[in-house]
Amino acid sequence: MTRVVVPYTNLRQETVDAVQAAGICAEFVRLVDDTHYSRLLLELWAAGETFVVIEHDVAPRPGDLQHLLRCPRPWCGFAYNISTQYAACLGFTKFRGDFIRKYPAVMELAAADERDGMKAGVWVRMDVRLDNRLHPAGETIHTHWPPVPHYNERQVITAELDRGWCHWPPRREV
Repeated sequence: MTRVVVPYTNLRQETVDAVQAAGICAEFVRLVDDTHYSRLLLELWAAGETFVVIEHDVAPRPGDLQHLLRCPRPWCGFAYNISTQYAACLGFTKFRGDFIRKYPAVMELAAADERDGMKAGVWVRMDVRLDNRLHPAGETIHTHWPPVPHYNERQVITAELDRGWCHWPPRREV
């Protein structure tokens, strides 16, 4: 069975309700400091098995988890609103075991990265730090559509952009 974790500091009720409504058996992990998220990711990575992250303010729909798990891509996630765009980051992401074993040190390198001026392991940059390590190896996250709801007040998409997402050419679904 695939391990599904919901790391949280400020757990949104919408996330809890969505996880329950989707019938997802998830492990809720309370994060106690700003580097706990990276330590959790390091622990999951070290296990070398497929895992899924659902962040505390993202709400998967029924069937979305199964969609990720059926996807043959080793690193994939659903898009969600991030500032002025939709993107797949760590919010609702799957890492397949074979992918993890192909890059056994990449999460450790990402967690230790301080090139962006932020301290090592801080949660706010883990998605970018991981992408910066995998992209040079030719790896990119496969994005699933439509976007899942993201209940973060600081990441509100304007109504105009929200209406327009479906006109973008989404990547081919598998």
